[in-house]
Amino acid sequence: MIFVAELGDESQLMALTFATRYRPLLVMVGIAIATALINAISVAVGYGLGLALPTGWISLAAGLVFIGFAIWTLAPRRRTTRTCPQPALFAVFGIWLLIDALA
Repeated sequence: MIFVAELGDESQLMALTFATRYRPLLVMVGIAIATALINAISVAVGYGLGLALPTGWISLAAGLVFIGFAIWTLAPRRRTTRTCPQPALFAVFGIWLLIDALA
C-alpha cells in the first residue's frame, strides 16, 4: 500500500524521469527496494525513539530537521551535467532512497 501511495507525489515525477533514461522494469525494482528499505528503517527508528525519548523531544527534533531542510532547499547550488557512472538499478535505488528519506 505504501509503495502505491508514494507514487502519487513528487516520487511519480522522479519515476517518470528515470523511466526516460533506464528500462522501466529496473526503475520499478529500484523504487520498490528503496521504498521497502526506507519504510523498514523508519519503523525501526521510530519505534526505538518512541521508547527512548519523550514525545516532546521528538517533536522538537522533527521541527528542527524540517527547518534545516527548508534552509538547505533554499540555498543556491552549482549545477553540473555529469552523468552517473553507476548501473541504472543502483542509481535509481540511491536517489530514491535519498529523496524519500529527506521528504
